[in-house]
Amino acid sequence: MSILQPAQFRALALVTDSFAGDGGIAEYNRQFLCALAACDWIGEVSVLPRLRATSSRELPPGLTELGPVTNKLAYSFVALRTAITRRIDIVFCGHIFMVPLGAAIARLIRAPLWVKRMVSTLGKNYPGCIEDQ
Repeated sequence: MSILQPAQFRALALVTDSFAGDGGIAEYNRQFLCALAACDWIGEVSVLPRLRATSSRELPPGLTELGPVTNKLAYSFVALRTAITRRIDIVFCGHIFMVPLGAAIARLIRAPLWVKRMVSTLGKNYPGCIEDQ
C-alpha cells in the first residue's frame, strides 16, 4: 500500500436533468457523472437536478442524486446549502444556464468551477463515445 493516497474530492453537479431525463444533455450528464464517480480522486458526487423527478435507475457507488428543485430561487438556496454542508471541493455545471449559479457558489466556497462545453455532432451517433470539446 502506498503512503500517498489519492485525494478524495467531493463534487457538486448542478444539472437540468441527468438520470431521470431522456434527452441528449441528460445522457451526456449521466455518462460524465458515472465516469467522474469512478475516478480514484473523487470520493462523492452530489447531483442536484432542476427539472426532472428522481430516477429509479441504480446509481453507481459514490454518486448521490438529490431531489429535483424546480423553483429557481429555491434551487439556488439548496445548491448553496448542499455545497456548504457537504464541504464541496469542485462545482460542475452540466448546462450553460447553471454557470452563473455555479460560479457564485464556487467563489463563495473557494472551489474550482467546471463547466461542460459540448459541441453538437449534428445527428452523428457514436455509441459509447462522449465528445467533449
